[in-house]
Amino acid sequence: MSKSLELPHLRSLVAVADHGGFSRAATALHVSQSTISQHVRSLERATNAAVVEKQGRNARFTTHGQRLLTEARNILAVHDEALGRLTAAAAPTLVIGATDTGSDHLLATTLRALHSAYPHRAIQVIVDRPAAIAAAAARGTIDLAVGLGFPGDFAQPTGTVALRWYQSAYTPPRRGKDPTDGRQIGAEPPGIQAADETVVGADPQSEPTAGSLALATAPRASIALVTHFEPCSIRRLAVAALSAAGYAIEFTAESATSVGVIAAARAGLGVAVLPATERIPTGLEPVESLPPLGEISLYLQIREGLDPAIAATVRSAISGTLSKSANFTDLGERRGVASQTV
Repeated sequence: MSKSLELPHLRSLVAVADHGGFSRAATALHVSQSTISQHVRSLERATNAAVVEKQGRNARFTTHGQRLLTEARNILAVHDEALGRLTAAAAPTLVIGATDTGSDHLLATTLRALHSAYPHRAIQVIVDRPAAIAAAAARGTIDLAVGLGFPGDFAQPTGTVALRWYQSAYTPPRRGKDPTDGRQIGAEPPGIQAADETVVGADPQSEPTAGSLALATAPRASIALVTHFEPCSIRRLAVAALSAAGYAIEFTAESATSVGVIAAARAGLGVAVLPATERIPTGLEPVESLPPLGEISLYLQIREGLDPAIAATVRSAISGTLSKSANFTDLGERRGVASQTV
């Protein structure tokens, strides 16, 4: 009968080397020390040579043992990789749904975490508006939904992310130039054109004068806005904030995707509202002079019956990444309990 190298015996040998002894190897593999010793002796019989030798109270690998250890690592690596591929082939494709808003950062974080934890699992990605992703999650046609939205889009939120105004970090042509030399005037965002005269905090009870009537009818400051097509909650929020602050809004670019909105803002077509995740999109910079916008909720919704470890992997990755930003609030930590929606 031909001899063979048994995988459990090779794992015991590698554990002895990695953990520094038979006793620690037994603890790591949850077996008895005598079992480890038996495995090593079996390897010695299979290879017709001593694997370890005594050195005082301790034992060390022989030259033959060192060679066997190298082969053991190679054999186990090939075996484990093949098993992972075959197991993943039998597992269903993992379908991830993501909202368009914030997908550039949240989706990359999600996919990176899943690929690291399940390297051989096939993944399908669907990006859409929050309502569509929430509906797909409710139907069970996607396994996990991650994204940003407002109350009513998904179930219980797991956190919140601040919304911020952004403008081009470059210097494209803007309205409001000095006609004498073409230089930019003022510190307003792209597309803002200050009115010649405005009234701020005027007393509505005061008697109108010729001068005040002229000022009251003066044009408001205008602002160029790039945003998503309707229906869009962020668009409506931006319009409400700008209108309340007295701006006349000009929609200079509209897009069905965040990629289009970011590109238009980067090109200097106007200001845009985006979630303040860890990284500022390339070519953009925050605008602090415009009215505050509040927060948007972060959601992570899982299909019923999905392995909880998958959801835990994603939630840990997203929370770990966004927690580096002062613009993120983990509602699970605030409540002191884990969110059922993760």
